[in-house]
Amino acid sequence: MSRFKQFATKYPLAFGIVIALTFMVLTVAAYALAFPLSALFPSDAHGQQMSEAITRMALALLCILVLWRFGWLRAAGFARLPGWKVWLLFLLPVVYDVGTVIYAYTGDFRITFPGPALAASVLFNQLTVGLVEETVFRGIVMYAMLRRWGNTKRGIIKSVLLSALIFGALHVLNLATGKPVLPTILQSLGAALGGIVYSVFVLYGKSIWPAVLWHALVNAAVNVKVIGDPTYVETPSMGVLYVLLGLPVVIYGLILLRKVPLQPVVPEAD
Repeated sequence: MSRFKQFATKYPLAFGIVIALTFMVLTVAAYALAFPLSALFPSDAHGQQMSEAITRMALALLCILVLWRFGWLRAAGFARLPGWKVWLLFLLPVVYDVGTVIYAYTGDFRITFPGPALAASVLFNQLTVGLVEETVFRGIVMYAMLRRWGNTKRGIIKSVLLSALIFGALHVLNLATGKPVLPTILQSLGAALGGIVYSVFVLYGKSIWPAVLWHALVNAAVNVKVIGDPTYVETPSMGVLYVLLGLPVVIYGLILLRKVPLQPVVPEAD
């Protein structure tokens, strides 16, 4: 473990790519394990959501264990909640982002629920998505980069952009599920842009929890609405609209990024 930590400190970009590829493999394995677990639940849709959530939660706990073994848990933002000022700055862009993702992918702003049990399982599932992906890409990957480059503004921006780019690239994995190429590319672009904003709030609030919540809410907003519609089909125009509507949030994040203080680097990074 100590050698892997040294590798993370000295070569954070290579480390981030290795972590992303490892996460991709573990995600595929988690989905494979989710299928037999779904039989434990009373309906197919509910069972799929809950089984995915259980396996993803196990993966999140594994990632948190890695952070703990590295001694990064507190520094990566897991041990504190941000102050009320950060939550105020958080509220408006989250409401806007949730509204735009619903509109872009469904054509209106209404939030509909398929039923209490299924809606709850979708919400829980997307919360585990937010937890595990923020743990990996902001808690592990971005923090490794900050340990090496965080003592300059250029280094902070580099860490934010590279970790977001790796996060976006991970979504190419959806091609393996049969998703068409163009919607997948647009989803990857949207994820990378979202990753920039999530990263900024982790740094600005010195806590990972706003990013986890934001990520979960954006994912859940659409999934709760469309899961009960068997005729729903995602089109490229939906992805284009979401990316365009999301640009104000990205600009908002970049403005906040200018106010992020410099981060201390570790001696062994020299």
